[in-house]
Amino acid sequence: MPWDPERWHEGLLSLYRKLISLRRELAPLRRGFFQPLWTEDSRGIYAFMRRHQGEKVVVILNASDLVQRIKIENSWIRTEKGQVWREHLREAHLEVKEEGLILEIEPNFGAILSLAYCPASSKG
Repeated sequence: MPWDPERWHEGLLSLYRKLISLRRELAPLRRGFFQPLWTEDSRGIYAFMRRHQGEKVVVILNASDLVQRIKIENSWIRTEKGQVWREHLREAHLEVKEEGLILEIEPNFGAILSLAYCPASSKG
């Protein structure tokens, strides 16, 4: 990165700062169990989950030049209808539906998800 701040790519710098902050905030991104969830080479999708002391973080990467609609099956991450997951990069909340967790990911971008709310009936 050039030392002249006027030449900096502010969007990229902001993203790196956000990723560093999330790594500090979310313990599973630093340690714990790594579990690949799925890969779809034809769509440029790669997803994995990190777990540490009962906390789960799901990372989904879209390496394609197209917006990708992603459906995460409830059984893949042991989630259930009514739970709410936080998508940290877009500061959004996603509610788990009967068919799973559904989101769209912009081209050449990703999503970092953690459980934000778990109804009393959930096992989490």
